[in-house]
Amino acid sequence: MAIRQNGDRAPGTGTIEAAVTDAPAVERLSDVAAGATVVLSAPRTEPRLCRRLAQLGLRPGMAVTIGPRTAGGGRVIKSGTSRYAIDRATLEMMDVLR
Repeated sequence: MAIRQNGDRAPGTGTIEAAVTDAPAVERLSDVAAGATVVLSAPRTEPRLCRRLAQLGLRPGMAVTIGPRTAGGGRVIKSGTSRYAIDRATLEMMDVLR
């Protein structure tokens, strides 16, 4: 059977209708509004910082809730009972999925 992307069924050809799903929306952690819960993606940064974030427990696939901004433009993010204060430059390098 063939699937047509536009979702139209071609009469008599044995094609089926299928919806094309959208990929999850990816955005920078710095752009997410306070109170939103998102899933961390792999950071776009140097390996040393990636290791440090992993040591702190901030790993890709982890759900976090965005807290208030800090005085320097960073954010507090929460996961479970843990809270992390992350500076603005690091937030700019971290992608999240909605």
